[in-house]
Amino acid sequence: MAGREEDERRYPRNLQGVMQFALNHSDDPTNSSSSAFQEMSKERREWLQEALSSIAEDTDVKRMMKYLQILEKPCDTNNADDDLGEKEDAFEELSMIVEDLDNANDFHKIGGYQVMIKCLSSEHSSLRWRAADILAVCVQNNPYCQKAAMEMNILPTLTSLLETDQLDQVRIKALYAISGLTRSFPKAEEAFLKDDGVSMLFRTMQAENEKLITKSAFMTRNLLMTNPTLKETLFKMGLTEQLVGLLGGPQNSSRAHVINLFKTFVMDYPPAINECQRPDFDLERLLSSIITSSMEDDPDAHEDMILNCKELLNICFKK
Repeated sequence: MAGREEDERRYPRNLQGVMQFALNHSDDPTNSSSSAFQEMSKERREWLQEALSSIAEDTDVKRMMKYLQILEKPCDTNNADDDLGEKEDAFEELSMIVEDLDNANDFHKIGGYQVMIKCLSSEHSSLRWRAADILAVCVQNNPYCQKAAMEMNILPTLTSLLETDQLDQVRIKALYAISGLTRSFPKAEEAFLKDDGVSMLFRTMQAENEKLITKSAFMTRNLLMTNPTLKETLFKMGLTEQLVGLLGGPQNSSRAHVINLFKTFVMDYPPAINECQRPDFDLERLLSSIITSSMEDDPDAHEDMILNCKELLNICFKK
């Protein structure tokens, strides 16, 4: 009995859970021989009252609504630091709640996207990047949230932040959201490409911030895998030279993603293969030196990068 009570007191915490809860605890609606008006036992009635009370008092939906109210409050100029801190704390709580798929969907249904749009244009960079991060979590592998974001025209706001914001953290989170919104969602991908998204990614890879380089290289590779015809556009922009320059620069965490993009770019694309053989690039020596240094550092940790370098050497130089 104790085990049963412990199991049944795991009350739902979101809208989807509440609906399922109601279905699971109805009085056998599929049994035509039972009466729809069968009287509940006292124990059963007390348990349901307690459960429904818990749902009303402490659901993830109610918590999200509370934090959204905090974010919507006008700024208190007399207590600006505390006001900003309270909003940052609300974002931190929301970021954990929306990791659940049902909660992410509910977040849109209760008006969360409207609040995020306002925060994306906040004068405070800490609110701008946190709003972009929340949206990124919601749309990741979530067709419902991707569709909702496109219907609310959030993509142009995110691309504007990527292109113009002065803070790298805001640009990183905006790109994170753009990547999640467009991945495996053709409508968003098409809109991004129509807005000259390829050029945006090309420019972003020129940043000094390694996270921006990593994320832009990662997204560019994904786009090339679904749209191989983009290779010509990137080739004319000078992607070959840009990638060679990145590989010749300081070693950092973005290098593996750059090499992976490089391999995808040249594969089955002779113009890029031919350009890789330019003497001034000295690419064969560069790739060989990356393999050597990676083997000396930690061959297991760099296994994929070493393999991709070897494949690049084979594609471009038949080595």
